[in-house]
Amino acid sequence: MKVTGVHAPVMMHQFVAEQKMFWREPTGAVFTFAFPLFFLTIFAELFNRDRAVMQKFTPTMIAFGIITACFTNLVILITIRRETGVFKRKRTTPLSMHALLGGLVASVVLVAIVLCMVLTLIGAVFYHVRPTHSPLALLMALTLGAACFCALGVMVANVTPSVEAAPAVAQGVLYPIAFISDSFIKAPSRSVIRRVASIFPVRHFNDAVIAAFGHGQFAWRHYAVLMVWTVGGVALAARKFRWMPRLS
Repeated sequence: MKVTGVHAPVMMHQFVAEQKMFWREPTGAVFTFAFPLFFLTIFAELFNRDRAVMQKFTPTMIAFGIITACFTNLVILITIRRETGVFKRKRTTPLSMHALLGGLVASVVLVAIVLCMVLTLIGAVFYHVRPTHSPLALLMALTLGAACFCALGVMVANVTPSVEAAPAVAQGVLYPIAFISDSFIKAPSRSVIRRVASIFPVRHFNDAVIAAFGHGQFAWRHYAVLMVWTVGGVALAARKFRWMPRLS
């Protein structure tokens, strides 16, 4: 994707417009932040604010928050704009697909960064968790995760049939995989569920963030899985991307 020359200023303009639309729509902003914060608070109380538990659960919720901000938002936003004809109208303007999608992706990534900072701050202030003093591994894990789930969000949006179906598709894909991927409860180590979860990127993202957050460790095997899913998601998203709404 070209982001230099004529595309960069247009993409930046689109990014600013996306940010304004996101924060001016309270429902979307609230729900993006509400679920990770809700789960963090509920599980903290269930485990009596045990610091050792929260030291692992806080990075898991950071990973979940990034997935929600990137994957869920892109599935819903792209589907809405395609099926309501926004993309069709934009295609008649000088705004390129690269600038349009680049601005949208940059916007959801910024939201993910803000959510990550909020969750880290709450964990540190209320539950006394401490992120690693070596942030490079954490930055790498979060960057790969955001890239992976942005790519998968665009890919899933391409096959989402309608505006009405978009929230159900996004959450119907995310939550079952999150539940078997140790986002909320830990599956037995030798269970079939755990082996199935190892196929998907959510568990690898969780494990990569936990390793980086608490110990500053580079989880190279998990990074490799995330990169494979990212490449596959980008390839399918680019190949199947549709500007036009489905014919009714």
